[in-house]
Amino acid sequence: TSAGLVLGGVEGMAIAGTQWQYTHEKNKDWSFQTQTTVTWILATGGGVGGWAFGEWFRPDPRSLTFIGSAAGWGALSGSMLGIAAQGRHDDWKDGSSVAGLIGYNVGLVGAGALSIIHTPSYNSQKYMWMGYAIGALAGCIVFPFYLFVDNPNVKTGLIGPSLGGLAGVGIAGALTFD
Repeated sequence: TSAGLVLGGVEGMAIAGTQWQYTHEKNKDWSFQTQTTVTWILATGGGVGGWAFGEWFRPDPRSLTFIGSAAGWGALSGSMLGIAAQGRHDDWKDGSSVAGLIGYNVGLVGAGALSIIHTPSYNSQKYMWMGYAIGALAGCIVFPFYLFVDNPNVKTGLIGPSLGGLAGVGIAGALTFD
C-alpha cells in the first residue's frame, strides 16, 4: 500500500508537471488546488492499487523496490530520450516531461508484471543500479565526437546514455539473475 501511495503520488506530480510545462506560457495551467487534487487522487489510487497488488500476488518486499527502481530507470531514460527527440531550438523540457512520464509508466508496469514471475534480490538490484550508472556513463562516449562536427545538435547525444543505462540494467539483471 505504501509503495503504491508513493508511486501514485509521483505519477500525479508528473502529470501535473507535464500539464504545467505545456500550458504555463498560455496562462492555461491548472490551479494549485487542481494540481494537488490530481496528485492526491493518483496517490490514493496508487495506494488502493498497491493494496490490491499485495493481496492478489503477495509479492516479496524486494519486488516493491524493484518496481520503484524500474520506474526510476524508465523516467530517467525516457527524459533523456525526450530531450534527444526535440529539435535544435525546441524547449527541451517539453519532450523530457512527456517521454519521462511515459518511461516512468513503462518501467512501473513492466517491473510489476515481471515481479510476478521473478523477484530480483536486493544484491541484484544494487548491481542493476550500478549497471544503469555504468551504461549511462559509457553512453556519454558520444559527446566528444560533437567537437568535430560543424553546428552540432548536442541534445541528440542523450540517446547514448539513455539506451546505455537501460542496457546496463539489462546486462546486470541477466548476470545476477540467480
